[in-house]
Amino acid sequence: KQFARARRIAWTGTLTVAAFCGAVGVFFALWPALWIGLFNAQGEIARIGTLYLWIAAPAYAASGAGMALYYFMQGIGNVGPAVVANAARLVVSTCGALVAIKWLGAGATGMFIAIAAGFVVYGVLGVWLMLRTPDRSPATSKAG
Repeated sequence: KQFARARRIAWTGTLTVAAFCGAVGVFFALWPALWIGLFNAQGEIARIGTLYLWIAAPAYAASGAGMALYYFMQGIGNVGPAVVANAARLVVSTCGALVAIKWLGAGATGMFIAIAAGFVVYGVLGVWLMLRTPDRSPATSKAG
């Protein structure tokens, strides 16, 4: 029942994971051939992979924050808000990609922007929902 301590640990963990994921994302956005080359460095495949990393990889920090906060919510026994945040990520990415490709004609660029937007929504919504989650366990919330 050390909720203040748990929150401090959660924020420290979230910042650490976000920083690491963000650093990896920025690194591979700057040097995409290091990652893409592991799979296929040929023409169009490398071009599309590089485009994805340029657009979406910098948003990995937000995705990492969302994932870290999911584990905090799991630890306090209330994964509902984290599931909502991840569902929002999926909706934003999927619907955004559909709109970008089908109606705006933005192709892969639009799809990758939608994916990055989904990552950002996931991280921001995860932080907002964590801030709004009360400090109580499911057992105490049912009892009182």
